[in-house]
Amino acid sequence: MRRTRIIRYQNKYRYWYFSLKVFVIVYAAVYLLGYMASSTTAYFHENVQLDGEVTIGEWQEQPPVIKETYELEFIRKQVQKITTCERVTLKAKIKNIGSVDMTKSLTYDVLYTEKGNPMKYGKSLDLEKGEGEINPLAKKETATLTATVEQPGVYVFLVKQADDDLLWSKEINVQCKEKPKSNGVGKPSENQATNQVQSTPKTKNEKNEEVKDANQEKNEKTKQQVDETSEAQTQQTKINEKQ
Repeated sequence: MRRTRIIRYQNKYRYWYFSLKVFVIVYAAVYLLGYMASSTTAYFHENVQLDGEVTIGEWQEQPPVIKETYELEFIRKQVQKITTCERVTLKAKIKNIGSVDMTKSLTYDVLYTEKGNPMKYGKSLDLEKGEGEINPLAKKETATLTATVEQPGVYVFLVKQADDDLLWSKEINVQCKEKPKSNGVGKPSENQATNQVQSTPKTKNEKNEEVKDANQEKNEKTKQQVDETSEAQTQQTKINEKQ
């Protein structure tokens, strides 16, 4: 009875058993073929170390570019003293010590204070017509800055350069020392007293400074002439070489 039931059950699901077997066989075959056709997971490494140098190229180092420009400098390096009670014109010489000529004009101011440092506490003066401007200077060329003042005090020239640098001159001290009037016999007349005030005798130091300035100006002119002659000879030599 039991065996008959088993045989009947097998006959009923025989198709499904066969289909399952075929599916398993096909799946196994596809898996094996895919595994055999895939790349292997093994890796091979080989390193070779070489000693030596390889030159790719040569580049010539460029020399640093030196920008040529003008440079101004006040010639006088000492404080200047002027003794007078009248209107006086202050002067300060400036020189282009750079390697090229100036191409544009510059402006300058004059600062004033009764006492102390005019660079810190000075007030700018109203300059007269023709003052306050520096024309373009060639290299080694000098110019004289002027300012007309009427009262004693401490003055200084301030040049505003093109690169926003400020150039200060040495201080100029203007002092007024009036001589006391004599009473009694030998009293000078009003004209004589006025002349004495106007022509205040110069001290020995002031005379020495004037002589020093004159000699320095003479040396500068001589040096400038020598430079111009040397430059002319150099240009003539170049012209001869080209010919």
